Amino acid sequence: IQNKDGETLMRTHARGNPAKPAVVCAGGHGTRVLDYAELAKLTDRCAGALLELGVRPGDMVAIHLTNRWELAPLFLGCMRAGVQVCTLLPNYRRQNVQTVLDLTKPRVLITMAEVDGFPLGEVSVELAEAVPELEHVVQAAGPGSAEALGFEQLFFGTAWEEKYAADFDARELGPDDPYILFFTSGTTGEPKGAVHTLNTLHAAIRGEAGVFGLGEEVVMATVTINTHYTGLVQGKLMPLMLGGTMAYLDVPQSAMALDLFAQAGVTTLYVAPWFLRNLLDEQHARPRALTALRWVICGSSPVSPHLIEEVGEEFGLRLFSLWGM
Repeated sequence: IQNKDGETLMRTHARGNPAKPAVVCAGGHGTRVLDYAELAKLTDRCAGALLELGVRPGDMVAIHLTNRWELAPLFLGCMRAGVQVCTLLPNYRRQNVQTVLDLTKPRVLITMAEVDGFPLGEVSVELAEAVPELEHVVQAAGPGSAEALGFEQLFFGTAWEEKYAADFDARELGPDDPYILFFTSGTTGEPKGAVHTLNTLHAAIRGEAGVFGLGEEVVMATVTINTHYTGLVQGKLMPLMLGGTMAYLDVPQSAMALDLFAQAGVTTLYVAPWFLRNLLDEQHARPRALTALRWVICGSSPVSPHLIEEVGEEFGLRLFSLWGM
């Protein structure tokens, strides 16, 4: 994730290939493409927004968002600002949010005004009152609460990168600094967190990239939650480390996914079995020319032998099963 001089590989690629697409996000809100130059600028903008909020090195920032294009520069911006991140899954509600806030005591919580009809922003502001360390609740989309800041304007509406340009290099996380705290789903008990540094993430990425021979040509797609390990590490950090392209959806819709794979030239796909089932049915009903697709990787739950056979029939590829923890 960083080169031998301490520069993030994303910024190395931004200098060497600034016009190459780094982010392709499609779905219900249209398609947004960021090249490496724009991603680097918006990464610094997000980092500057955090500095404007007064975060200090080592502070925690909690991110509770659904899939959206802004997540890529936001996660990288936290790294650039020298702060730790904890991720909350979109299906978390009051009890799970409270558990995570109590455990991590973040300085900033970035959340949504509403998700699936639940007033998440209002609840988050209420829960924040019991966490003295939590100074700012930032809400994305929707009317939200009067006590919450607006996500879009704060992180992307002001050129903070100009104000704080001289501060970033000294603030950026080192390879062994705690970076991200991933939580379990909370479906079988209270969510449990696991801490990663850039080096532990780098080791996992190099291992998988080495097995499949992935390099700068990779166009990686993950059909998963972007605040989950798989969506962030495999779907975002891996292609950026390699100098490739990340492609993902803001909604889990199989027809849109296959259209994206064809249009973006996806070469490598990671998908859970339940969504792979949907993709196979959709591809059988309306085949797309997925000429660039080389690797289909499946995990997160047991993989049925029928899926292995059908991936060969519909995509002409071998299915690889991945297990991780």
